[in-house]
Amino acid sequence: MIRAILACDSRGGIGKDGALPWPHNRKDLAHFQKLTSGCTVVMGRGTWEGKGMPKPLPNRHNVVVTSNPDYLAPGADVISEDILEHLSLLAKSNTVFVIGGSVLINQFMDDIHFFHLTRISGAYNCDVFINLDELEEKFVKIDSVKIDDSTQFETYISRTLHDIPFTTEL
Repeated sequence: MIRAILACDSRGGIGKDGALPWPHNRKDLAHFQKLTSGCTVVMGRGTWEGKGMPKPLPNRHNVVVTSNPDYLAPGADVISEDILEHLSLLAKSNTVFVIGGSVLINQFMDDIHFFHLTRISGAYNCDVFINLDELEEKFVKIDSVKIDDSTQFETYISRTLHDIPFTTEL
């Protein structure tokens, strides 16, 4: 199965100037690490090159998606063609998390089975967004945990899987 994991502000903002726009959120980063550790993380080139992004993310199989087949991403595999086919093959042997950016999330919204979203309270003048209306249209919220006054973890399942018995565990 293909999963997505992101954090967003109250307007669906996920980034500003190539970085996370909100103050350091230790709980969100620990949640991200816990869920994705040992898994495959798939990201667009902009996310890979983002400010503060460890390259590669440790204890994960890193995959970078780009239209440039000659792009070099030391410590990561690069995919430039047949992306969905590659993701489907990867998902047969490991849990796959699409971790951003918005273009990749929007491109594969119909192929994502579970969506893990951290809501960060407030608006942070972002320049990159996900469409929260489309998320709620295509997914059903199955879990929501308020962590503190500024952080809430939500889990969604694709509406196409909603009526099929499943487990929310990795």
